[in-house]
Amino acid sequence: MAHTSSSKRACVVAAGSDLLSSLPDELLYCVMSFLTAQQAVQTGALSRRWRDLWYSMPCLDIDYHKFVQTLPAATSGATMAWRRFENFTANLLMYHRAPVLDRFRLSVRWCGSRELELVERWVRRGIGYRPVVLEVTMSLASTLKFPSDLWLAPRLKRLQLRHVLLDGSFAGLLRLRCPVLEDLELHECDCDFQEIASAILKRLAIESCSNPVCGGRRLTVTAPTLVSLRLAFPRCTDQDVLLVNGAEFLSQASINGCLKFVGTNLFRCLGSLCNIRTLELWSFSYPNAKLSNKEKEMFPKLNNLTTLLMGKCDMSKQFDILQLFLKNAPSLDKVTLSHCMIYRKKGALRKIAPRYLKLISFESKDLKLIEIKYKDGNASKLFGLLMGIRWRLDKNTVVLIKER
Repeated sequence: MAHTSSSKRACVVAAGSDLLSSLPDELLYCVMSFLTAQQAVQTGALSRRWRDLWYSMPCLDIDYHKFVQTLPAATSGATMAWRRFENFTANLLMYHRAPVLDRFRLSVRWCGSRELELVERWVRRGIGYRPVVLEVTMSLASTLKFPSDLWLAPRLKRLQLRHVLLDGSFAGLLRLRCPVLEDLELHECDCDFQEIASAILKRLAIESCSNPVCGGRRLTVTAPTLVSLRLAFPRCTDQDVLLVNGAEFLSQASINGCLKFVGTNLFRCLGSLCNIRTLELWSFSYPNAKLSNKEKEMFPKLNNLTTLLMGKCDMSKQFDILQLFLKNAPSLDKVTLSHCMIYRKKGALRKIAPRYLKLISFESKDLKLIEIKYKDGNASKLFGLLMGIRWRLDKNTVVLIKER
């Protein structure tokens, strides 16, 4: 009996030694979707069952940086890495036989003029797979122009581009040839177009993009179903963005700005976000001592705003803006100050404390919670600040959160 049980256990172990390979192709493809294309091809060495799966896997993640990481320790320079990357990518796209893709991701962080022609060819091939998700990341010095003469994307739901040139036809392509696009991210792209219009776009991110031809002209966005918006203007030469024609479903937005963007530009942008419920403002530092009366009059009413975060802002100059939010956002119930500076010179803390007092005692009836996130060096300053206004803390809850 003992021998029989042992034999059965041995058979089970032997039969289950490669349980992963016994899964259907659809589940194995799901496993492979978490791997880079190079890793997925290497799974062919696991067993005969895996050998041909990469030919038809629905997700291709081609990353030049992975080839740099796998260079022998004694090898240096980008030439050998590129040669290996080029050979691998050319063969992968030549022999891959899936009719369509769920995701095509190409990341090339080094590219000369000759190599650029190959990359353009690979991007076109990737678009030809009619992917659901398309992501292209180039190097900062890249001059890759996104193809505008051939592509039709009837399945494309997510498009992410980084360091890519987008000509004047890009807006038309989005509107006419991407009928199901819901998620668009543009990072540090040169945008030679003035409009983004989509009846179904839900999420939009425009970060550090510029217009090399028509600098200073505003980019308008018409997206009535938009629910999330992320804008970043770390350089004062970045393109201004204005949301138009509604976006009544927009619930959250994040804006990262520069000195020039604070004031009129910021308030104009906020005016187009009239239905926003959650707002994040990052890295703002107003250059003037106080807002002008004209600027204050431009501040919009934000009746639906309930949550406000101000991160890495110079609060010695931003209290006027913060108080405008409290005055014009009657539903605001939570304010978070994340890693904000509270003074610039010795003795300035005494000048700042009364402004925090105004924040805590302001007539915003719904304001219940104030979070202050800080690092080690600010603990004593914040403690002294709270001791100075402790007699008003019965109205609001103030939470200090220590972060690294």
